Amino acid sequence: MSEIKHTPGPWDAQLTDTPYCCDIPVVVAGSGFTVAEVMNLDSFGACLDDEVTDHEIDEMEKSARATATLIAAAPDLLAACKLALEKCNFAVGSMKAKQALQDAIAKAENQSEILK
Repeated sequence: MSEIKHTPGPWDAQLTDTPYCCDIPVVVAGSGFTVAEVMNLDSFGACLDDEVTDHEIDEMEKSARATATLIAAAPDLLAACKLALEKCNFAVGSMKAKQALQDAIAKAENQSEILK
């Protein structure tokens, strides 16, 4: 098992108060460190556009909150993938599942070509 290079979990999705028309979802580590701010730039632009409805802005905000929630789950999802890869006996027919777990772990641990 490789060493952890990311900010250790658990992570939590929260909303921060802003002077803008909408709050910004953030992902915060247990230490209080802000891991990510999830800004839906469309919703900020939409705040200034009289032709965009409140419903459309609400939908953009929901999307940003859902994204923050998914990001907050990342350390747990990585640990679950590693555990499944370690504990599961993969039959010949389930090699796609094993490969999907390996690919997800590599992506999360930056062992793929992403961000290199």
